[in-house]
Amino acid sequence: MDTNEFKIVVMYILLVIIVVIVALLLIGIVLIQESKGSSFTSRFDEYKRKFGIKESMSIIEKATCILAGIIIVSCVIIAYIVQ
Repeated sequence: MDTNEFKIVVMYILLVIIVVIVALLLIGIVLIQESKGSSFTSRFDEYKRKFGIKESMSIIEKATCILAGIIIVSCVIIAYIVQ
């Protein structure tokens, strides 16, 4: 195995480790989020969305989006490396 192949294998392993860690973090964050199910207050949230009342995202929701983005980008890079 030459040095170029070794670098690719190391990068692949690091990206897989990153995906696994981020996936575990994402599972934890999703589990601690408040449910937005069919409760009484969710009906008012629906009216807020219809009439354009915009609420800012919480830190947990932002972290969820960021972690999901990291997983998507990492998986695309891994797929490119494996080709």
